Amino acid sequence: FNADANYKKDKLRWENGMHLAYGQNRVLVRPWAKTDDIFSVFSKVGYQITKSLDVAMLNDFKTQFDVSRDDENNLKSKFMAPAYLINALGVEYKPNDQFQIFASPFTSKTTFVKDFTLSQDGAFGVEPGKTVRSEFGAFIKFLYNDEIMKNVTFKGKLELFSNYLNSPQNIDVNLEALFNFKINKWLSASWSFNMIYDDDTDISILDVNGIEIANGPRAQIKNVIGIGLSYSFIEKK
Repeated sequence: FNADANYKKDKLRWENGMHLAYGQNRVLVRPWAKTDDIFSVFSKVGYQITKSLDVAMLNDFKTQFDVSRDDENNLKSKFMAPAYLINALGVEYKPNDQFQIFASPFTSKTTFVKDFTLSQDGAFGVEPGKTVRSEFGAFIKFLYNDEIMKNVTFKGKLELFSNYLNSPQNIDVNLEALFNFKINKWLSASWSFNMIYDDDTDISILDVNGIEIANGPRAQIKNVIGIGLSYSFIEKK
């Protein structure tokens, strides 16, 4: 589910958006597993300086709906554990409707872990026993959306955050890319790629016996390929 609510008057521009997604998958006799779980809302207020440049304030909140567990049924994450809130003051450059950059040297990033077990373990970078972690740094966001060739559209987002106060060279990354292919009047296909890296989130690597052999920050990657039916009831003149 995607929804937008935007307002513009004179030099004032206010953009709001919501992205909700949830999916389950089961293969043969394996148990059900989540394929998607996203709760994301944002709001951005900007004041136009030039034709393509705004001063803007951005607020972005992300968490998930459902509980996630590992193969041994240990809790890994849930609603508000974690949740991320970004508040950023900066400038936005938007030369056209396809491309925009938002850059902020003044950004606060707050991580919430509202679960007793996970907070005691110090999950997602919070101190053990704490439920909130605050960071201050720089944030940059790239957006691109266009028809890159006939019947192929691309929508991409790249978010980067650097914490001034702790290892600023270790940049948090959130990359999303979606390709949509129109095969014919009835068939369509899509390929989505997501990559997340957070230097404060440790991920375990287990061997075939379930014994941890490595633990530390690492990239998480998801690829989804889909084929579906589509039909337009509105004919183009």
